[in-house]
Amino acid sequence: MSSIDECLRSYGVPWPGNLDGFVYDRTLDKVSVIFELSQTRKFPVETHDLNRFFNKDVNRWKALDILKKQLNVQLCILIWSNHEDIVKIHKGAEITDKALNFERTEIIKSGQIVQYFGQFK
Repeated sequence: MSSIDECLRSYGVPWPGNLDGFVYDRTLDKVSVIFELSQTRKFPVETHDLNRFFNKDVNRWKALDILKKQLNVQLCILIWSNHEDIVKIHKGAEITDKALNFERTEIIKSGQIVQYFGQFK
């Protein structure tokens, strides 16, 4: 974590959400999907559960939910680790007051991310 993130968390105020990326469809002249990257250090990518930390990260998710709704696009969340060559992709993330819900979850090789998100153009 960055030092500012550590400082905010030490006072019980996690860093608010930020958009990590998006796919822009030039043909339609609009954003077609937004995505958030979530690194895991303590748990394997495949078994990492974002809802385990939902209450601590609620501001992160609420900010992304607002953007998702304003743009009327899908939110994808990518879970990754420096120690693994796979990525978990949660597609169609829906954010409630109590949890994250996903339309579909897939595991892909890290090297396939660009190709995977190319389908959204």
